[in-house]
Amino acid sequence: YTKGSTNCIVTGKDFTATFSQGTLSKYIYKGNTMISTPLKLNTFRVPTENDHAQEGNWEALGVHSLTLAKGDLTVTEDENHKWIDIQATNKYSTSTKAIIFNVQQRFRVFPDGTITVSTITTPNVDGQVLPKLGFRFEMPGACSQLTWFGRGPLDSYADRKDASLPGIWHSTVAEQWTNFIRPQETGNKEDVRWLAIQQTSGAGLIFSSPQQMATTVGNWRAEEIYTNRNTRAKHPHEMTTVRNTVVCLDAWNRALGNASCGPDVMTRYERKNAQTPFSFIIQPIDSIVTDLELTNLASVSTPVCEPVVMKTDRNGYAHLSTSTQGATIHYKKTSKDGAEEEGTLTEQTCDGLADGVETTQQFGLHVDKRDWSIVSYDSQQGGREIATNAIDDDESTIWHTQYNPNTPDCPHELVIDMGHTYRVTTFSYKGRTDGSNGRVIDYEVYFSNNPKIWGDPAASGSFKDVSDVQTVAINGNVEARFMRFVAKSVVGNNKYASAAELYIGADEMVEDRPSGLSTIVPSHKYRIREVSSNLCLHYQANTNEGDFCLGKYDENDNSYQFTFTSATGFSALYKLKAGTHYMCVDASASWRIISVTKAPTDANGYMQLEQLDNGKVHLRAGWQKSDHVGFDSKKTGSYIYANKSTPGVFYLEDITLEKETDIKNTTSSERLGLLHSEGVLHINTPGASTLSIYNISGQLLTRQRLSGNCHLPLSLQQGTYVIMLSYKDENRIMKIHK
Repeated sequence: YTKGSTNCIVTGKDFTATFSQGTLSKYIYKGNTMISTPLKLNTFRVPTENDHAQEGNWEALGVHSLTLAKGDLTVTEDENHKWIDIQATNKYSTSTKAIIFNVQQRFRVFPDGTITVSTITTPNVDGQVLPKLGFRFEMPGACSQLTWFGRGPLDSYADRKDASLPGIWHSTVAEQWTNFIRPQETGNKEDVRWLAIQQTSGAGLIFSSPQQMATTVGNWRAEEIYTNRNTRAKHPHEMTTVRNTVVCLDAWNRALGNASCGPDVMTRYERKNAQTPFSFIIQPIDSIVTDLELTNLASVSTPVCEPVVMKTDRNGYAHLSTSTQGATIHYKKTSKDGAEEEGTLTEQTCDGLADGVETTQQFGLHVDKRDWSIVSYDSQQGGREIATNAIDDDESTIWHTQYNPNTPDCPHELVIDMGHTYRVTTFSYKGRTDGSNGRVIDYEVYFSNNPKIWGDPAASGSFKDVSDVQTVAINGNVEARFMRFVAKSVVGNNKYASAAELYIGADEMVEDRPSGLSTIVPSHKYRIREVSSNLCLHYQANTNEGDFCLGKYDENDNSYQFTFTSATGFSALYKLKAGTHYMCVDASASWRIISVTKAPTDANGYMQLEQLDNGKVHLRAGWQKSDHVGFDSKKTGSYIYANKSTPGVFYLEDITLEKETDIKNTTSSERLGLLHSEGVLHINTPGASTLSIYNISGQLLTRQRLSGNCHLPLSLQQGTYVIMLSYKDENRIMKIHK
């Protein structure tokens, strides 16, 4: 073999195999080109009429086009010259960067031209419904004759294959296209053990897979027929064909379902994005051969162990497995501080096989959501759509805000006690899987060590209208026990919101620590002082500018004295009143903050308080998605506006506290807490509290008063229960399964 800086060429008596772009890029046998384009990861098929439920998801994920970041080639030759190994790790990004696939490949080339291909594909996020997952390459158009051992002769899919019986079948590449009225996916064959693609002379290649595979061979490229729903071929005459033979060898191709007029793919047939091993063997053919000879040629097993698949369960345990029977799995575990632990998982010795491709997987800290509970929510429909469904580790259940008999408008909020303090690195939202109703588009997520004190959002942005898990990074050193999720807008600008599940990623559990900030006291009056000018906000009506501006503080003027009344169900939204005047939106100009004398009842009259360090705060109008309250200038008579990208910074000063002469610290040093472990509730209360237990239908089963720290065994039958711990106006809500 010869190795250059970016490629490797392996030559034998009758063949030349070229490796470049981190993969097998060309294969020539006895002077005939058999593989003419690189073997690359493929995740796309032309959507069928039944794929309507997923088309939007696939466009948002960008799976129709993958961008390759090629890895370096590592070449190893057997000392007895029996084989040459070429290994590379490539990364493929979808067009929207929603998923990055790490593809580890190992090619073993033998003297007769046989190549074994061993791969394992690891996505950076998993759980998404994809069209398929496998590899695609092209052969010259002269390779037009097909023979396969699998299901046939008709097309078959995971949920449409009983009428396609296993056997050896013959066809042509041209016959794989079905001329649907609307061009779409066609030609797939399931449970394929081997596939031969040959010229009429017999020259060609046979591909075999010990674990079986799905295959599609045709004269079309899926991405040239379909880019998105608006730029697809809609009629047969718009169909684009190519001269080459396009070959897809897939670990799996998605089932069809019935979503053109009914339900989507059934759960037992659905395949989702996850770490996936896939191996196959490439062998050359140089003449016309019989079916029996093809069968004998393909009756080989790979001489290389299958890759190790690694995954974690909801209890935090890592599971390692390989489909190679009797294999010994060697592992090395490296902790965050660099400490290493090595070991083996052995069934029996597996002699005669080469080591499989080395698999690397990074796992974050296991976050046990069984310790999570709901602190508060602004709305829930109830029944089977309660708030705890968003944290129950069951993606088939949903939290849905109320839609009957009333439908409160956005924003909507969930506050969650995570049970422990984490150094948070990511936040994930999963939309409901049974439709798009209520899926969140614009969102914010906050973290804090006090469920009533919140600063600026740790992350904000827009989700796609998909059911897949969507993950955003949490930057900075965020250590928190409480999380606040805010839905600012939803699909179709509807009023109601929903969520199947919320998650965090964390790299460490740390000690609980107090927030160091003061909670708002509803009965107290506050002065709002602008930091740089030392002037204070007060009520002063102005027809053009609004009703609140800066002025020199006058302790005898109650227009400078503000009260904060919590908006029901919200932990950081307040009805903000100066004297007798509440802040609210001007319906004719949303940037203008005017006043009303009647207490507001929705976000058009709420103000969000974002508490920073050293007593500083930002204000945000509840009717704004991202802009803050700010100024054009900061002098006497300068009015506040609701639409500023640069927030005004204020000191929030407690006037009532200043006037009191005998102040007692009424804040308990203890925190309200509720944990469940092995049938026992662990309860921590600052004072007299109420514990209520409901069945899943909402029927109250028992209620008792308790105080302090206690451990309460649960004597309940098997089933699902909702536990609520209440102290004054604070709640913890948890759903448990027994």
